[in-house]
Amino acid sequence: MPSRLNPNRRVLASRDREVLCFCHRRCTGGSGPPRHITARTRDAHLAADRADLQHSQDHDIQPPPSLVQAIRNNEVAITAEAVESDSSSTSSSSSSSSSEHSQDGIVDMDAEQEPLPPSSPLEHHYFNEHEDDNFDFGNQDLPSSPFVQPVEDDDDSSTAPSSSDSSDNPTDDDDDGLLAEQLHQFDVEFNSDEEDEHEGDEDLDEDGDQGNGGREGDEDRDEDGDQGNGGREGDEDRDEDGDPVEDPGTQSRHNQPRFDQLAGDHQPGPRPQRAPDRAFSAFSIAENLTASEKATLDHLRTSIRTDATLRQYKDFGRARERDQADVEIFGKDRALSLMKRVTNLREDRWDMCPNSCMAFVGPNAQLQRCTTVRKGRVCGAARFDARGRPIKQFVTIPFLPRIKAKFAAGRGSTYIHDRAQHFAETWDTPHHRFQDWSDGAIHRHLKEKGLFTDPRHDAFILSTDGAHMTDKRDSNAWIVLLTSLSTPIELRFRRTETFISTVVPGPNNPIDLDSFLWPILEEFAQAARGFWLWDGARREWFLWRCWLVAAAADQPASSKLNHMTGATGKCGCKTCHMIANYVAKGDSVGYFPLITVGDEDRAELRPEAYDAYNLPLRTDDTYADNIEQVQAQLTEVTRREVQKDTGVSALPLLAFSPAFTMPTFFPSDVFHLFGSNIPSLLWEVLTNPHPEDPFSLSEQNQKEFGASLHAARSGLPSAFSSSPPRDPSEYSGSHYKFYEWCLVFYTYLVPFLFAIDAPVAVIDMLSNLEAGVRLTMSDVGCTTTELSNLQTHFANFVQAWERLYVREDPDLLHRSTVSVHHLLHVWYFVYCHGSAQITSQAQCEREVGLVKRSLRSFKSPFVGIMNNVLQREQLRIIDILLPDDNANDRDANQPGTLLVKIRSSRHQSLSQEDRDAEEEVIETWSQQGWLPNPIPPYFYRGKLVLTPTVSIRGSRTLSPSSRRSCYFAANSHDGIIYGEALHFVCFVDEEVPADLGRGEEPVAPALTAVLMRKVDQVMEGSGIIRGVWAPTVGMLFIRAIFELVGVYEVGGNVYIIRKQSWLSNAELYA
Repeated sequence: MPSRLNPNRRVLASRDREVLCFCHRRCTGGSGPPRHITARTRDAHLAADRADLQHSQDHDIQPPPSLVQAIRNNEVAITAEAVESDSSSTSSSSSSSSSEHSQDGIVDMDAEQEPLPPSSPLEHHYFNEHEDDNFDFGNQDLPSSPFVQPVEDDDDSSTAPSSSDSSDNPTDDDDDGLLAEQLHQFDVEFNSDEEDEHEGDEDLDEDGDQGNGGREGDEDRDEDGDQGNGGREGDEDRDEDGDPVEDPGTQSRHNQPRFDQLAGDHQPGPRPQRAPDRAFSAFSIAENLTASEKATLDHLRTSIRTDATLRQYKDFGRARERDQADVEIFGKDRALSLMKRVTNLREDRWDMCPNSCMAFVGPNAQLQRCTTVRKGRVCGAARFDARGRPIKQFVTIPFLPRIKAKFAAGRGSTYIHDRAQHFAETWDTPHHRFQDWSDGAIHRHLKEKGLFTDPRHDAFILSTDGAHMTDKRDSNAWIVLLTSLSTPIELRFRRTETFISTVVPGPNNPIDLDSFLWPILEEFAQAARGFWLWDGARREWFLWRCWLVAAAADQPASSKLNHMTGATGKCGCKTCHMIANYVAKGDSVGYFPLITVGDEDRAELRPEAYDAYNLPLRTDDTYADNIEQVQAQLTEVTRREVQKDTGVSALPLLAFSPAFTMPTFFPSDVFHLFGSNIPSLLWEVLTNPHPEDPFSLSEQNQKEFGASLHAARSGLPSAFSSSPPRDPSEYSGSHYKFYEWCLVFYTYLVPFLFAIDAPVAVIDMLSNLEAGVRLTMSDVGCTTTELSNLQTHFANFVQAWERLYVREDPDLLHRSTVSVHHLLHVWYFVYCHGSAQITSQAQCEREVGLVKRSLRSFKSPFVGIMNNVLQREQLRIIDILLPDDNANDRDANQPGTLLVKIRSSRHQSLSQEDRDAEEEVIETWSQQGWLPNPIPPYFYRGKLVLTPTVSIRGSRTLSPSSRRSCYFAANSHDGIIYGEALHFVCFVDEEVPADLGRGEEPVAPALTAVLMRKVDQVMEGSGIIRGVWAPTVGMLFIRAIFELVGVYEVGGNVYIIRKQSWLSNAELYA
């Protein structure tokens, strides 16, 4: 929660005393809580609000009710303070003598302090347009904070006090005391005030710009319609008996109390009756910017995108002013303030343990010290320093402002709905394609349940991962990403669509990760109830809702999210109820082979074998039973035993989501599974064999393999990966990267095993793994039939792995890791989620790397990190409101364009044999009518634009040591053929100018062919394509070319390398 102020404040005299400000423009935004500022500053804020009101009246614009109410609240508060000051002046000396403060104003945090009654009721409540003007503090229920709700344990049923517990007589002395105490507690819980601002100066804004408190996402601004704590839209639906009908979009099967607690008092309220006031909308503000303001924002976003230094910002700004004499580029501090004003994005700050153990929010909101246990000891770190200020905070960014901006700008999405409708007819057919969320079974299930009733409703996936931000040990940080599934899949993983909700600062890994997620999940719970948003495209208000549908993380982080035991439990798989197999009785870590290994001591209650195609999957029902068993235990000893038996430690906070389903809410992370866990295990076994293993890579084999990888560098196009893989025998133990493991195991290793005549059984085993991975990670998805093949490939691999390399030997049982077991569930997540790629941790890993690169100061790395994250989110909202005209500028060359004029002085010469062969083919084509007769003039080019991002270059234009993009696949009468392009032959016909081709300009003549060297004697099998180079060259029209490929030459054969589509973004894995 936002940091709380010490309730025993020193009340300063004069205009610098501390007061509450209810202003609309700076403090509440029309719906947020008031902020503690000085009286002098409040006067300035009130004057600004009055000026906004006058502007509306002067232009015959209906002012927002929240603006009128904010002015009234401040005026009433000022009057009440003046009256109170007059009535209390005679008692000031006695009250000051009883103060708990020392003379220097420092609070004794260890002393027992009685809470002071509020000096004025108005200091402990804020109004909105839905409240009555004559608010009766004696009879009105105390409003609860949207940030902190009364906490109820899962096993307890304690009730929060309410106004009904006291007398209705407002003059009763006891009741007045109780009310004062309640109002004082409300103030302590609710305020986001000056100490937030001071802490923010130190923790976030190095440039001097102060962050804004309050939560944009908690309640809608007036520009998005009247928003308050009223009821739902219209009257509540009721069944035939008159009982209210539950909204499935707000019902959590497993953790409804947590949902209610997270959502708090938020309700969408009635539908707004008028369009948003343009005078106060961010979209209108952006439209009315001056030329200098627009130029400054454009300059600032270029600076942020390029991670420019302050010096670079100033220098390039001055250069732009020289080029555009009529504009001024503001200083960076002023530019950042302008960006904040336009985007209206307000970050939230929350207290946390100085050792990064937990956050003081939600159930922990009342704590003064950390209560988590780290390494067997209670942390006990204090929350506040001696002056009552929070020692450490973290920042969260609401996602709602970006959503609001998109719909207001007419760029809202209905992608989830449209795709689901398009593919609905193919469901349960062999031709149904699984490629994205809408194609999967879970989305269908949630729609049938009653979610996603509006095409504009959204689904989100939460991803988290920890990493060292610097080389120092105390620089651990946890990044939390939110991915909107309404963004089309071809755009979703671009950095412009990335949303970082928070970065939890170190120095250590969090113990209670749920507490750091609490503020984020509050926004999700409120969004499940809905926010009224203005759709600029349809010119209407609609109730926007979204749900959290999955939480992705690697194996260590996943256990913090799902509260399951992992491999330390007897049912250690988070997806199924397979019972662990142990190397020895009493071991704490189990393994997961299909065939049970050893006697009963190692496999108690375990069947002799599991069916790879029919594993005992967890379900919502079995999960509920497991949770009930754990919660029913009365002692810690029995609780731990049940946790180990069931594999479930506790009910996770994420179970609040109405879209929570087991086991699909916590998918396997294919990024680490395919790119690290499985390859590293296989390499370890193949290079450190057991004496009876059927095959291993000897030291000589490893040297040969490394040498072949080095020689194959030129055959791997740069479009396939950021760099070629290093020799795994030398570098596999030193941070071998994802793309390197993928290239080694899914591109090069199987052809190498063919070349050295490895056992067929081993080659088949690895070929099944490769085929399963390729089907899983294909950008075009897989059909129902291919999904069945995918399941078979992984089942075949796991069975062969156990048969060849485990062999029911207890000494080899450690090779049956939970990662190998997870391969058997990949098909299930593709079926349920529509794709395994959408829950991959690849995007999280990329953002971690890019965040590291953005660091400019290592003195306070987390300050710089969060500054950069916040500025980039403001930048994305600016891009929505003010589209960048240069953002989509690309090379104008279209597919089929020919570039690079062949020059004998710069490029390799064509051999006389190849030249003669070319002339012979051209003559033959002319005689057969494929070319005009007589033969038209022709010229050469060295580069063909295949797609906007992929080109094929003639080998004549490439140096022998470069990574060559001259190999291609093409269609022909004989099927798919593969070849090497030497150059491209462009023919001049009657419609083409005779002088075409004399210059360097791009050309695209209708008749263009490629001079190529074909791969002959092509053989395909086990996912391998191989052949040999043809002795002579030939020609092919370029329209037949459809794909860039690579080659791997080993053992006298040419192996074709097809692009691994999931490695397409080199930046992602570099």
